Amino acid sequence: MLLQAKKNQSSKKSVGEHSKYTGRCITKKPPPRNAFILYRTVLQAQSRFKGKTQTELSRIIFVYWENESQETKAQFERLAELEQGNWFVLLVY
Repeated sequence: MLLQAKKNQSSKKSVGEHSKYTGRCITKKPPPRNAFILYRTVLQAQSRFKGKTQTELSRIIFVYWENESQETKAQFERLAELEQGNWFVLLVY
């Protein structure tokens, strides 16, 4: 009986546990966010965007992004690069 229990434990996968509802991996680290997604995250927290759907938010914030200065875009690009670097380091170790 004890041998059977150990055999069952060793057959379990330790990488990527899946949700029984969605089938998606719930232990896998999500990919890093790009510059626009970081920008969108900052803007959508503002009170003027409360009550909007995600689709409306994306359309509105995209217009803001297109009209944003190159300096601001460069700051968000740098943040995205840093997040990607951190994500890669965590992924390797």
